[in-house]
Amino acid sequence: MADITQNIKLTGFLKSDTATITVTLDGAQVFSGAVLNPGSEFVEGTLANFSHSQADTITAITNHTLSITVDSGLIQCGPIETNAGFTSLYTDWQDMCAQIDGATDADWYWRSGANAAYGSATERTNILINGSAPTYPTVAPFPTGSVDDPTWSGWCFEVAAGEVFTCTLRIIPTIGVVATPIA
Repeated sequence: MADITQNIKLTGFLKSDTATITVTLDGAQVFSGAVLNPGSEFVEGTLANFSHSQADTITAITNHTLSITVDSGLIQCGPIETNAGFTSLYTDWQDMCAQIDGATDADWYWRSGANAAYGSATERTNILINGSAPTYPTVAPFPTGSVDDPTWSGWCFEVAAGEVFTCTLRIIPTIGVVATPIA
């Protein structure tokens, strides 16, 4: 049995001149420093990049505790993309994978959100900001799901210095491990 390491990208927007963040996964620090790529007005950048290893026998989505602390500045924390484990697109997976804008590698990543890869949920569940669930908007746009159970698929959340964004991060195994799309 060997471990498979997947690259994970935290996407979003830099909303101040600079920002520094600290990211932990399952209680271990995986990133600390300045936002990597601030993005532009309408294109998400890569706020942080880190890796995660798990056994190559894992064939189902695994749940992990993710915490993002904004040490300085202001960010909008967006979707989280996990490396799918290949550098050219497989036809069977094309609706579930994408190359991330501004990515420095040629790898394909699982698309975030409620799609066939993640089933009816998204890559982020149990979202909290400073220990409180996001407030459901009173005017459009509205998140997917329902008022009582929004999925927040594709949403970005503003997090300022001293605040903490936490969620359950659902990690899909690489294609080399999963022979057919996860449904």
